Amino acid sequence: MTNNEIICGALAGIGLPVAEGVYRGDAEEYVVFNEIAERGVNGDDDAAEKVTEYYIGYYTRQDPHPGKRRIVKALKAAGIGVDSVQVLRDDEAQERWHVVIDAFVLGDDEEEED
Repeated sequence: MTNNEIICGALAGIGLPVAEGVYRGDAEEYVVFNEIAERGVNGDDDAAEKVTEYYIGYYTRQDPHPGKRRIVKALKAAGIGVDSVQVLRDDEAQERWHVVIDAFVLGDDEEEED
């Protein structure tokens, strides 16, 4: 299973559209995610582990806190780490909220071979 499939699977039950990269639908409330970095991590005596970092953005015109909690809970339940969460205004008119979640997945991104 790929990391993108893991993230999509984790967020499938939150009741919002989820898109990799750019959301192109008409919903007022949605989630997008992008891979931002990939690196190896070595422990003292452990084999190297791969960490892939992701940006997860939640956009809404409503109170962002209930949606933010649902998203973070779903990510953690799927074994996805959450480093930080920021709640920001998305536009100058302050009509939209943008929640920025910095998350990570440990392990290899296992793509299917054709």
